[in-house]
Amino acid sequence: HRDETVLQLVSGSGLPLLAAAVVALGVTFRMRGRALEAVDRRFFREQYDARGILIALVDRCRKATTVDELVSLVCRDLDRALHVDYVTLLLMTSDGTVLRSPDGRIRPLSRSSGLALLAQGDSTSLIVDLETADSTLRRLPEDERNWLADSGFQLLVPLNGSDGSLHGLIGLGRKRSELPYSREGPEVVGAIRP
Repeated sequence: HRDETVLQLVSGSGLPLLAAAVVALGVTFRMRGRALEAVDRRFFREQYDARGILIALVDRCRKATTVDELVSLVCRDLDRALHVDYVTLLLMTSDGTVLRSPDGRIRPLSRSSGLALLAQGDSTSLIVDLETADSTLRRLPEDERNWLADSGFQLLVPLNGSDGSLHGLIGLGRKRSELPYSREGPEVVGAIRP
C-alpha cells in the first residue's frame, strides 16, 4: 500500500490495516512497563538489582525487632545493592550525646557537632565532598572535616525519627566500581527510618 495516500488507506481497503495498527498501538502501550523492565533487567542489571534490593530493604527494616538485627540487615543489603567498600551505622547512644558505630570502626561523633546538627531533620543524603569549594561540609570545623576524611565516607544518610530528631547516620564508603552514587540509591536509602 505504498502508493496509496493516508486518506485512501483510512477510507477504503486500508481500514483493516488501520484497525490492526490501532490494536498494535494499544497492546504496545499496555506492555510498555513490562518491556522497559525487561530492558532494565537485560542491559542495566546492576542498577535494576540495586533498586529491588533497596526497596525490599526498606520493608525488612520496618520488621526488625532489635538494633543488632537492623544494623546487620542494613549493612548486608546496602553492600549487596551498592557494592561499597564498607557500610556502617552510627547510632545515638542511650544518653543521646554521641553517635557511635556498633563495630567501633569509626570514631564517635558528638551529638552537638555541626555535622550532626546539619543532618538532624534533613531527609536528604549528604554527598561527602571536601574538595569542592561550595560544599556545605567544607564549612564544618576542622576536627569534623578530619573526622569525615578519616571515616572514608562518600555518602551519609541521616536517620531521623518522625519528629525530626536524629537517631543515627548511615555511612557508605566508596563504591567498588568507583562510580559516583546515583540519584536513586540515596533516595531509597533515605527511606530507611527508625
